[in-house]
Amino acid sequence: MPSEVFSAHYATAPEYGTEGQPDEATEFFAATIRWLEASGYIRIGTDRGFVFMDTVLTPKGLEALCVTPRSLQGEAPLGERLSEALKSGSKSLLAETIKAVLAAGASRWFGG
Repeated sequence: MPSEVFSAHYATAPEYGTEGQPDEATEFFAATIRWLEASGYIRIGTDRGFVFMDTVLTPKGLEALCVTPRSLQGEAPLGERLSEALKSGSKSLLAETIKAVLAAGASRWFGG
């Protein structure tokens, strides 16, 4: 889910120094965010200097963190599972797969 990233929330010092200019920690954090984008680890929708709008991890960023989205984990896609259940001839496997298909459909339609 896209997020707003505020440099001042992550820098160790206040966002602005005594002259109203960003302090060194804030500038360093913002430069790090820009480097992460340039290296392909994140995508930034809008760069507003020290606030980064609609920021998300890319697949490369997820891989670097050893994170796999739930949708990519575990079992094969439902269509593939249904096809395999039909081929196997196992009524119990087919019943369980149909339940999973119906549950996924209900979740998508009713937000469950």
